[in-house]
Amino acid sequence: MVTIHFTFSEKPAFAVLVKKRAGKAVERNRIKRWIREIYRQGKHRLGRPLEIIIMSNKTYGSLEFEALEKDIYSLFRKIAAVK
Repeated sequence: MVTIHFTFSEKPAFAVLVKKRAGKAVERNRIKRWIREIYRQGKHRLGRPLEIIIMSNKTYGSLEFEALEKDIYSLFRKIAAVK
């Protein structure tokens, strides 16, 4: 499960939080790297600058990068519709 908190802002800011229940440090760091990469590739979909925090508390297995990407991009579409 991925949660996004955001505020429209003049200066973009980005943070990633992964709860301990998502797994051991190695797994949490992998999820953080994945989220950063997904954000880097998809931030143009958001339209205007945001202060954004992406939180994950679910374990995503090694073959589930696509599932995480799908979750985040669906949330990006909802944020873009808020304009």
